Amino acid sequence: MYDKAGFNDYFANTVGASKNACDTYRSFLNRIDQAIGGLDEALLSQGLEAVAQWAKDTDKEPFATYRSHARSVLKRYSLYRLEKASDGVEDDMAPPVTDVVTDLADVIVADANFLREREMQTQVRQQLSALEAGLIAIDNGVEVSVATGRIDILARDAHGRTVVIELKPGKCPAGALEQLLAYAYDIEQEQGQPVRAMLVAGSFSDRIRAATRRAGNVELRTYAYSLNFAAIG
Repeated sequence: MYDKAGFNDYFANTVGASKNACDTYRSFLNRIDQAIGGLDEALLSQGLEAVAQWAKDTDKEPFATYRSHARSVLKRYSLYRLEKASDGVEDDMAPPVTDVVTDLADVIVADANFLREREMQTQVRQQLSALEAGLIAIDNGVEVSVATGRIDILARDAHGRTVVIELKPGKCPAGALEQLLAYAYDIEQEQGQPVRAMLVAGSFSDRIRAATRRAGNVELRTYAYSLNFAAIG
């Protein structure tokens, strides 16, 4: 069993995660805990290196469907355990510091990207019409599973065409275009008709822009944050 109360307090009050992010992490940790037969027990008996290798190799849920996200959650929890140990308030369940082989900088970056992607999806779902007039979600607010992964948002445009939307916070990473095209292909095979593919990110490299022009059936959209001000009192 993992330290639910301690991690929830740490993630909400120390990390400053939103309620939505806390709920998402809690859901992932519950499934990871069940899959490994007790997360803290595994960390104690096997060490972090072995647990990290298990997360890399296992096909148990949530790793089978959300491999990178589940590993990010596991790394964040391991970081929490390490911080407790370094503060001198950890119990015997803590993995020894010498067992921690994860680069903490990579942990923080991966964790931040995960949080940003989940929050980005929530925000985009709430204002699809701003992305394109007449665009509505047809996935009941849940990522649709296809053979090659899970689609961030499946929508329908004003002309009744299906739109596969992939979201990437910040600069669009390598592989995102390939990921989107695979999802679009899967939906086309299911529906028997062409679908639109839309990639949304903060910015795109020249290489991705060129590849998109070559593919010919992908639309790129960028986003930007804005500030809203209101008087108090």
